[in-house]
Amino acid sequence: MMNTLHKSLIIATLIIYTFISGIDVDMVNAQTAAEDTASTGHPVEFLQSKYLRFGRLSSEDGLSNVQTRSVAQDNQGFMWFGTANGLNRYDGTSMKVYRHDTADPYSLSNNYIRSLMVDRSGVLWIGTWGGGLNQYDREKDAFIRYQHDPNDPHSLSNNAVWAIFEDRDGTIWLGTHRGLNKFDRENKQFKRYLKKPNAPKSLSHDFVWSILEDSAGVLWVGTEGGLNRFDPKTEEFIHYRHDPDDAGSLSHNTIRSIYEDRSGTIWLSTRKGLCKFNRDRTQITRYLHDSKNPQSLSNNLVTGAYEDRAGRLWVSTWGGGLNRFDRETDTFTHFRNDSTDSYSLSSDTVVQVYEDQQSHLWLATDSGINILDGENVIITIKGRLDPATTLVADN
Repeated sequence: MMNTLHKSLIIATLIIYTFISGIDVDMVNAQTAAEDTASTGHPVEFLQSKYLRFGRLSSEDGLSNVQTRSVAQDNQGFMWFGTANGLNRYDGTSMKVYRHDTADPYSLSNNYIRSLMVDRSGVLWIGTWGGGLNQYDREKDAFIRYQHDPNDPHSLSNNAVWAIFEDRDGTIWLGTHRGLNKFDRENKQFKRYLKKPNAPKSLSHDFVWSILEDSAGVLWVGTEGGLNRFDPKTEEFIHYRHDPDDAGSLSHNTIRSIYEDRSGTIWLSTRKGLCKFNRDRTQITRYLHDSKNPQSLSNNLVTGAYEDRAGRLWVSTWGGGLNRFDRETDTFTHFRNDSTDSYSLSSDTVVQVYEDQQSHLWLATDSGINILDGENVIITIKGRLDPATTLVADN
């Protein structure tokens, strides 16, 4: 796990027991938290600090490619990372890499992984850029492929799968480069929803970025052409679009991510800022980057929003790093890469924030995986078979 380069941290440690789901970690005290306590006279919750330290996983740690696009944890505790060149399974000490093999029809269908989702039965689904959908068969350590067939109208509509979502009924929805797909698991067939000419209540755009079913059971679809609300009875869509004359409309029509927090507020990540959709779905509030305001959003190209179990809202951006949003003051704290600080975020392009079973935050970035923990991000990697063994970097 350790490389020959000198690292100034004890790097991220995870023990995954074969018969216990989840991840145990041993922490060392964070200097930053101590500094905050000293400066204020009061202990400060680590992830509320302005100074966070990030653990890192890179190609030196076995990652198949540093351009990471998605993160998921299965019910056995394994962490899965989707990259631009392969799927990675991490057990806390090593990576197992899955790639496409032209000679093996049960290998991964494509090496560029765009999306990962573990359904409620524990099955891992993998969306690729060009190879369609893959279902991981754990017992055979192999993949079942679902791909577009131009001669089959019930096949996947397109092989670029950007989003995978399971609704409360167990139905899997897929966002592709050409339409929304509803997957019938029993018959292994896909129902397609496309933008149709002269059909104003069809999907607003065929490029589907994101899918969410909210707490009221409403299905929302984010596209390159605005937000769609799906009516399951009529199978029609209500559209929400950017209106340059209406400050209460979407800030941009590209909806890269849709997320609902515990209060019922929906957060829309767009190509031009973050939008807050209130609980009544009647009002949209925009949050944009302002070069004159250091507490504004760090960058307008927002890739996602995520509320952790402690109620902190994290906003990831493409080129602006990570933001933590304070909902009481409507201000953002920024976390960026600093080439002189090995504890900083490894890249300013953050694609996803994911929280595991033990409340550690995993960040998919353009320069590997970053790890945060609520008490301290400096975690020591422990051997799976020998929990007493720790690996420490040279200083």
